Amino acid sequence: AYGATPTYDGATPTKAKTAQYTYTFDKWSPTVATVTGDATYTATYKSTVNTYTITWKNDDGTVLETDKNVAYGATPSYDGATPTKAATAQYTYTFAGWNPSIAAVTGDATYTATYKSTVNKYTIKFVNEDGTVLQSSEVAYGAMPTYTGATPTKKTVAQFTYTFAGWTPEIKAVTGNATYTATFTETIVWNKASNITANSVNFDGKLFINTYILLNDDLAADKDAYVNVTFNGVTTKHSVAELVKFRDDQGRVMVKQEVYAAMLGDEMTLQIYNGQDEVQPMTYKEITDVTDGYTDTVRTYLQDRQEHSTNPKMLKLARAAELYEIAAQVYFGYKTNQLTADDIAEMKAEAAKITIPNSYDEVITGTLPEGITKRTRTVVFESDNTLRMYFDLDEAYLSKYTFTVDGEEVTPHKAANGKYYIEKLNVAPALLSTAYTFSVTDKTDTYTVQSSVLSYAYNRQENSTNENMVNLAKLLYNYGMAAEDYFFNHE
Repeated sequence: AYGATPTYDGATPTKAKTAQYTYTFDKWSPTVATVTGDATYTATYKSTVNTYTITWKNDDGTVLETDKNVAYGATPSYDGATPTKAATAQYTYTFAGWNPSIAAVTGDATYTATYKSTVNKYTIKFVNEDGTVLQSSEVAYGAMPTYTGATPTKKTVAQFTYTFAGWTPEIKAVTGNATYTATFTETIVWNKASNITANSVNFDGKLFINTYILLNDDLAADKDAYVNVTFNGVTTKHSVAELVKFRDDQGRVMVKQEVYAAMLGDEMTLQIYNGQDEVQPMTYKEITDVTDGYTDTVRTYLQDRQEHSTNPKMLKLARAAELYEIAAQVYFGYKTNQLTADDIAEMKAEAAKITIPNSYDEVITGTLPEGITKRTRTVVFESDNTLRMYFDLDEAYLSKYTFTVDGEEVTPHKAANGKYYIEKLNVAPALLSTAYTFSVTDKTDTYTVQSSVLSYAYNRQENSTNENMVNLAKLLYNYGMAAEDYFFNHE
């Protein structure tokens, strides 16, 4: 009615906020008054500037700083330490700014650090074998380094010349600091190197593998020079000063290595050193460089003789020695992995063809003196063959006995098992059939045995139940016959 004061009974008026402002109802415009006619009142609002959260991150997503309540339209700023990024092998990183570019606030925003990358460089050295630096430079990661200097050289010594062969390690693209060392190919000055001219095997006594060396003059005159021979893990040092005392008519020295029957397949390695313990150059028959070690085996020699000898008796001896060695390896169980199935089969087949005649059986005369209860024998299979006679005796009578071998009085040895023995040492392969006379007497009774190494072999053939022992005995006989034929029946 006219004159009344109007009132608003609806919900509080609202106004949608914008990115910049939030609005709150303030009042009506015009100011509400008593009615005097038609009137319209319009809501008015107070505005409040909006604020936002600004987040600053590193490029790996790590939050560096969070700024809250930053007013719309304000320009945000980062207040922390300058962002960093860890270097890699390839790159070093420098802070370059933010992504996106910083702008006046219009809402929540995240800025991520960006970086400028610089390819790393590394020190690449090329050095000579003695460590002398030939070239040093800084090369970028991923680039292939190159050597641009003069070709590396190594001083020639008396018996060697050297040719540049390349670098070690192999040159590759740069991934870090690296040093490349020059390598050289060593060439023997053939006429100044010691030369192995021949090798041989002794069959006429102890079993030896012999190496014949023509020493160069400087080495022959070096009183402290030596030859090292390594066999079965044991190294024997031979003085050159001693070796040259026994040069043959060709001026060669001979280095000998004793080899047991079962070891004919084992390698012997030979090297020469001067008085300063430096390995000296050496050739084999002036063809092969064997400075790092000349290796040989008795079996290799035997096989070479079988392939190249024109002497049928040598062929037979070499084959017999090889078969005997195989049988010894099998019997003693020594490095049988060196043997093939064919080696063993051929050895057994050959043994099956052999029968040792009973003419090799020992001959016994007389009676054992009082106090001796038993007599046995054996053969010691080493580099030679030693024939032993063992006696079980009462030591109370020992002083009453006289022992002889082939008429010469000998002193008996006491074995670890308490038995006493007398022996014939170093029976050469060609003498295996030779009967030796072993005797013991107490002046009342005399006991005599005529026995050879082959007597023992015959006994084993007839009485052993061990197939490997029987094969060894037969092939020992075969070896002895071949040696006897070679040494005593030359045409």
